[in-house]
Amino acid sequence: MSDPAVWETLIGSSVISAALAGGVAAWIAHSVTEKNQSSRAAIVEENQNLRAEQQSAYLVHRTKLEIRHDLISQMADSAGPLYYVMRHYEMAAARQLGRGIKRDSYRQSLDEQYLKNRSTGKAVEARLATYFPSPEVRSHWHAVMDLSAIAYFDAIGRDTPKLRESCAKPGHSGLGVEELKNRYRVREALRDRYEKSLQAVLSQPIRIGET
Repeated sequence: MSDPAVWETLIGSSVISAALAGGVAAWIAHSVTEKNQSSRAAIVEENQNLRAEQQSAYLVHRTKLEIRHDLISQMADSAGPLYYVMRHYEMAAARQLGRGIKRDSYRQSLDEQYLKNRSTGKAVEARLATYFPSPEVRSHWHAVMDLSAIAYFDAIGRDTPKLRESCAKPGHSGLGVEELKNRYRVREALRDRYEKSLQAVLSQPIRIGET
């Protein structure tokens, strides 16, 4: 007959072994669960970061589009109406209306529009310098401003050699002194530089949130 003590020892050892095995299994299961949870949390965090980056990139892109659109509108408000009013004034003068009320009203409108052109134009130029690293955009717009001045003073008969010399300097109208005497050459260059300034605003890299 077997010794009871031996059986007790064997049973006790089995219980201990089973308990140890169960503890190891539980530890492994817990470790696996923890790793799975950590992996899921990492994936969730990565997805959140990706969405945040995408949202940020979208907001930056939208802001840049809004800036470009706003600048285009300002540029159009500055250059377009001046040319329109100037043509009306010149047509009134060509019809030899003298110093009649109609011509005077056109002259007043032209003067007012020119002042607005200068004010808005300078504001646009400052914004171009802020948003565009390339000097090309501002250079085209500055030429528009100088050529507009030449066209205006030519229209009212007050175009002077001093003004032409100033606008013929490097970095200004882009035309020489002799070219600036030619009304048609001035207006041709004005249209060309205006179109190039618009194209540059739409195509050149833009910066925001930088000093």
